[in-house]
Amino acid sequence: MTLSNEQNQPVLTEEQQEKNAVLEFEPLPKQELFIEKVLDSPRYKFVWYVGGFGSGKTFIGSHTALRLALRAPNGRGLIARQTLVDLKATTMKTFWEVLDRRLVKKWNKTENLLTLYNGHEIYFWGLDDIEKLKSLELGWFWIDEVNEVDEMTFNVLKGRLRNKTQPKRCGFLTSNSEGKNWTYQQFVRGKGLRSLADHAKFLTIKAPSTENIHLPEDYLEVLNSYTGDLHSRYVLASFDVFEGQIFPDLKRDVHCIKPFAIPDEWLKIGGIDHGERNPTAFNWAAVSPRGDLYFYREYSRPDAFVDEHCKNLVEMTGNEKIDYWLIDPSAKSVRGKTGKKIDQEYREEYKKLTGKDLKLRYANNDVSAGIARVHRYLRVDPQRVHPITKKEGAPRVFFFDTLTTTLDELEGYKWSKQSPTDENDAKEAPRKKDDHNVDCVRYIIMSRPDITIGTALQRFPKEDKVKDPHSQLLEVAQRNNPEDFVKL
Repeated sequence: MTLSNEQNQPVLTEEQQEKNAVLEFEPLPKQELFIEKVLDSPRYKFVWYVGGFGSGKTFIGSHTALRLALRAPNGRGLIARQTLVDLKATTMKTFWEVLDRRLVKKWNKTENLLTLYNGHEIYFWGLDDIEKLKSLELGWFWIDEVNEVDEMTFNVLKGRLRNKTQPKRCGFLTSNSEGKNWTYQQFVRGKGLRSLADHAKFLTIKAPSTENIHLPEDYLEVLNSYTGDLHSRYVLASFDVFEGQIFPDLKRDVHCIKPFAIPDEWLKIGGIDHGERNPTAFNWAAVSPRGDLYFYREYSRPDAFVDEHCKNLVEMTGNEKIDYWLIDPSAKSVRGKTGKKIDQEYREEYKKLTGKDLKLRYANNDVSAGIARVHRYLRVDPQRVHPITKKEGAPRVFFFDTLTTTLDELEGYKWSKQSPTDENDAKEAPRKKDDHNVDCVRYIIMSRPDITIGTALQRFPKEDKVKDPHSQLLEVAQRNNPEDFVKL
């Protein structure tokens, strides 16, 4: 079905088109900043508008898309969500409310293709079929609710920005916060980008609900009634919480410390989570005399075999004595590139490289029990003295702040989404993605004694704490190198 203007000529002049393309409105400060950076800033090629409920994400996205279209006669753009059904129900509805119908030359309902009077084409597509995107030549794209979309799809769209009619080729995204997912990692931290220069082309604009002065009073009352994580995520647009988060009690200002020299006499444990196409991960941890765990080194690499991974393990370990290594028990049943079992390959490679036996144990891979025990180690015991600050209130596990992959995975670890059509309570399971160093952490913590917060200190009377060599070591390090420690 095709709709067109029977007059077949524009009612507005080109100068009037951009000025009157959208409904008259007074943009909020963050909306004005977003429009300026997308349309006119030569620096930013990709801009993410992340906001709370009622922050005007889809509204400002529609305005920006129309202005881009009107600046490029005979150009082409794309407006998308993960599914076409959702796109039609939400994004397209707002877009048509914003659009001045006098600008429409033709609307092809079958192809979901809008042609404006300047010849600019706007496609409305779902992104659940990545293959059809590979034939596009775009001047711009807008992904609404980008948290529904995977990173590969976004990266494919970046490669479609080659339509030369667009004065500024760009992509922009709108969404609520979904914690430290791939959009956060790429836009805020530059993960997956080649250089700082590439990352400089990305901009994130946060728009909390509280900044929208046009919201109805009764709606604001509802938002203000939110508390805790709900308020942080859907009102303040915080990246620190998200739906399905497994370890919300991990706090960098509590659990992260600056690196220090691990004493030789401390017990040291390694964790191995082997993958071939997926990353292989190692983690190294040490146990202090009073039973605290310190994760101090990490390794993560995809697309390699056991011989390469084992070589790296030996080089990174150096002369340290690792008391034992824990590996996923599936390693004794899965075969590697030599046809031997994975655990056997590690043992043989390690023997070949060092002349010594690899002290390998099979980890307890009970996921639910492991998650519960990690929680107990992360939880702050109000009576336990923090080894750095010497104040009461401390967990049982710490991470060197150099472990960026491990910390990112722990923060992003989430439960798999359950089908809303399932009438029964489905068994909860973590999402199997970006969890390889998390698995190593779980293996290591499951090898340590379980703890109960109420009685955790009974084995550590105050007089023992004073004599704790670990405490004395940290006191000396703090006195001699105070800049090495996080200020809490």
